[in-house]
Amino acid sequence: MKKFHSLLLAVLFVYSALAETFNIGGTKIEIPIPQGFVRANKETEQFFAEQIKTATPHTEVFAVYIQDWALEDILKGFTVKLEKYYILLAYPMLFRDKVSVQAFSEFKLGMKEPMQENRIKIHKRLEQREIRPNNIHAVLRAEPALPLDFHSETDSTLAFSLYSKEETGVGSLFNIWISTMTAFNVSGRVLSLGCYAQEDKGNELEWTRETSKKMVEAIIKANPSAPDRGSASGERAYQRGRKVGFFMGGIYAVVLVVGVPLLVIVLVIFLLVKLFKRKPKPNTSSANHQKPLPTNIRFKQQPKPNTPAPPPTGIEAACPCCGESINIPADFKGAANCPICKQNFNVE
Repeated sequence: MKKFHSLLLAVLFVYSALAETFNIGGTKIEIPIPQGFVRANKETEQFFAEQIKTATPHTEVFAVYIQDWALEDILKGFTVKLEKYYILLAYPMLFRDKVSVQAFSEFKLGMKEPMQENRIKIHKRLEQREIRPNNIHAVLRAEPALPLDFHSETDSTLAFSLYSKEETGVGSLFNIWISTMTAFNVSGRVLSLGCYAQEDKGNELEWTRETSKKMVEAIIKANPSAPDRGSASGERAYQRGRKVGFFMGGIYAVVLVVGVPLLVIVLVIFLLVKLFKRKPKPNTSSANHQKPLPTNIRFKQQPKPNTPAPPPTGIEAACPCCGESINIPADFKGAANCPICKQNFNVE
């Protein structure tokens, strides 16, 4: 059973005790794995990547981290529904440029402008419908998501949170998800960390903000600082920031509404495929291993030990091709067929 669990562990997830190193735009970035989480398999990460790229072609998913208890439940055969997870992504449009501290300031400015414009539009629609923004359930009945204002900003980071809904398929009922996205500049590369949690006990908003902050700080600390001078101009960084800000809401809507319910199906199907593809390994131990028999040697079948041989019912004739002894009726004459080599020969 332990070997079986170890096999599934290797199949479903990739573990790293402390951190993993990613090559992002030619720069090696070390990413510490959040405590209590494991990195999802490639199929799961590809699934999330496809959902995110539906919203914007300007991102690339590098890793998805899910709670470690999910693995234990899968091993027990339970249906898995994620409650919390992280997504680490980057922006290929910035890979050819090293983003300096100053250029990242322009990136943040460009990112904030379209997102603030979007928030104003949402609040105007809510006001027209006489819906209070603090009534999250009422807001999400009218809107797919409710982005909050930016709550944290440093020279290297910019973070905001957002409420989204996940349809349950039961009437008009839905689950509420809380997300915190942090854009940050590490070693001149702009990355984003998304932290997702399903609303349950009422403290998920603070959890996503606090854990995102700690993980981003750990990533920045584990890598060289962003350069004072970079190849990305302020104008280029600003325009890239606007693109990111324009599509940011779409990332959350697609991932939460589509990604979470179907992730269960992806994990279950992947597990079943791997199990059915497994082939039993041959026993290669020295005690049980035997050399294959030569193909040019044939043996006459012998009766089992302690079992008397049946009395002959005819005459014994030797096959002229393979030498096998064959029992033939005493009064038989003509062409006989050897059951061993399948060759015909005459019996007189």
